[in-house]
Amino acid sequence: MRISVSDTLTRCSAVIIMSLLLAACGGGGSGTTDSSAPPSSSPPPPPAGSAGGTGTVGIIITDAPMDRFEKILLDVKEIELIGNGAPVTVLDKPVTINLKQLETSGELLSLSDVRAGFYSKIRLHIDRITMIDVDDEGKEIERVYPKIPANGKVDLNPRDRFEVVSEKTLLLQIDVDANKSMKYHATGTGEWRFRPVVFVDIGDADDFRRLTKVYGQIDNINAEESRFRLCQRELLSDDDDDDDYGRNEHCLMVNVFEETGLFGENGDPIMFGDLTEDSFATVAGYAENNDDDRYDADEDSYSDDDDYDDDSSDDGSSDDDSSDDGSSDDGSSDDDSSDDDGDRKTFEINAVVVAVGEKGTFQSFKGAVVDPLNTDTGAFSIDLDPDQGIDTEGPLAALFQQGTKVFDREGRPLDPMAINTGVRGKFDGRLSISDSNPDVLKTALIILDTKPDPVDVLRGTIATLDPGGFLLMTDTGDRCVRTDDDTDVFLITPDGDGIRSDRGSLDDLAEGQSVDVYGEEYDDGCFEAETIIVDLTNPEDPDNEPPTANAGDNQEVEVGTSVMLDGSASEDPNGDELSYAWVLDKPEGSEAILEDENTVMPSFTTDVVGQYVAELTVSDGELSDSDTVTVAAFNPSANRPPVANAGENQGVEIGATVTLDGTGSSDPDEDELTYSWRLEAPEGSEA
Repeated sequence: MRISVSDTLTRCSAVIIMSLLLAACGGGGSGTTDSSAPPSSSPPPPPAGSAGGTGTVGIIITDAPMDRFEKILLDVKEIELIGNGAPVTVLDKPVTINLKQLETSGELLSLSDVRAGFYSKIRLHIDRITMIDVDDEGKEIERVYPKIPANGKVDLNPRDRFEVVSEKTLLLQIDVDANKSMKYHATGTGEWRFRPVVFVDIGDADDFRRLTKVYGQIDNINAEESRFRLCQRELLSDDDDDDDYGRNEHCLMVNVFEETGLFGENGDPIMFGDLTEDSFATVAGYAENNDDDRYDADEDSYSDDDDYDDDSSDDGSSDDDSSDDGSSDDGSSDDDSSDDDGDRKTFEINAVVVAVGEKGTFQSFKGAVVDPLNTDTGAFSIDLDPDQGIDTEGPLAALFQQGTKVFDREGRPLDPMAINTGVRGKFDGRLSISDSNPDVLKTALIILDTKPDPVDVLRGTIATLDPGGFLLMTDTGDRCVRTDDDTDVFLITPDGDGIRSDRGSLDDLAEGQSVDVYGEEYDDGCFEAETIIVDLTNPEDPDNEPPTANAGDNQEVEVGTSVMLDGSASEDPNGDELSYAWVLDKPEGSEAILEDENTVMPSFTTDVVGQYVAELTVSDGELSDSDTVTVAAFNPSANRPPVANAGENQGVEIGATVTLDGTGSSDPDEDELTYSWRLEAPEGSEA
């Protein structure tokens, strides 16, 4: 459906704002303020779980942009909540998350029943991090495994403790800032290391700001209340097509409003009545805890003012006999089928966009606007970034449709006229491919980079502290650094056999600390600090030196061969006893299993052609080191490509005769080679 934007643009901008205000009314509950948390003057809280009962805790994960790599794969094997009692597991199965897919939105990672009580930490058990870079043709050119301290046990500490209340819901957002967490150490041979710069936010859309995306299956459609249940099936940030959750494992209620953008599988706008049971859909919107807060899009702030609720009476109760979350006053469900999800109280998402179709139907493309939005036709164009699986001759044509929504990265609605020349963004939509007409992206959701993150960084040691900042000693000289109340401070500290990431304050800074300062350069010569990272994870034993991992030599074997890896060349300069941990990265389609992965010499059998990359991590109990080895499995009946070797680089005087030498070239199958040379000469040369 093509619309005339000139007729609806002004109305559309105002309506987007109103839809958010109405969205807050969709999951309002009783309208009373939750006062279950004790005031500061109360006696110390009881241990976690002593209050009895369980609440529902959801974990949402998101990320900040990082341009250096095409993929950042985070392997998480477990997540726990830590309180006064025993740890409570909220994710008990391994998942692989591509953080690069979460730069503009969050995604629900886990949904669990948790005993009521107070908690202070979120503990991540990270198995591995893989950073992948590709060339302009999309071919992998680099694969990096950053070192993870403390065997991957990372404790995240919010600013304050949080309470899980019986029969209520609580959302926790883990915001992994990959740009600041992945640090390259240029000393020695150079290596990447992971240090957890992670924001933990508690609450709902009021606190998270960003949109949340959930992909799943639709059921329990309620046409009268314009809502349905969505049961999450797969992670959008996961590269595979396997189901991550069972049919009724992660279910949320989705509130649809008059101005929610609804799109069918072909990318065209549809009506609520066109939604069908069991169809798949991706919902983008604001996650809600059914509390009293309201989002005020006009004022760019959040408010608990009930005046925004057109359907509420003065006492805060709903004019409707039933509450918006589908529950009656006695807490029983109005929809018997909602019991499919057990007794768990589900979260709600106030939908901004609902895109019907299986995963991959609607695609995301990054790029910059070339031709701005045409208010008469809805047309604009995008200069796509490379390596996105689409080859266009010139900019990609795009269409702004009825229901298309525009936001910034922080979840604030934008006027569609923000789609202007040079503005970068992420464009979600259905790609319409035609043999006779140019390809067109029918957009559904657009996230624009109206204020890119500061990318400048200073590294050094704090010399002197002042009320408004400090003097930083760097390799290039002393620098003035300014701070204010909005400056974030992160403290990375050892914690037993793990590592802690704390949201600190400016009071935690001290002279002599080594810090990384992220922010912006100012014309007056001072550096405005956005984030300060204080890494205090130096080993307690200054005499202990790290071990050196050696995963052995690369191997080339016939497919079907049993391969033994050898880490016996690893060593520790202090003579400490080493532990060994191997992880095998297999080619697509392989079901190879690594046997005895915690020994010096594990083994596996190759079963498909391709490269098997084994990573060895050795630890002396305090410090660790990693190394990788590649095993290439080939089909002995297939012709393998030769390896060209053009010889050593040479430096000669002008006029000298140069002999090139390709005798170092070889063929793995010992086939006879032919040689063909091409010379690229400097300008003016006739050589």
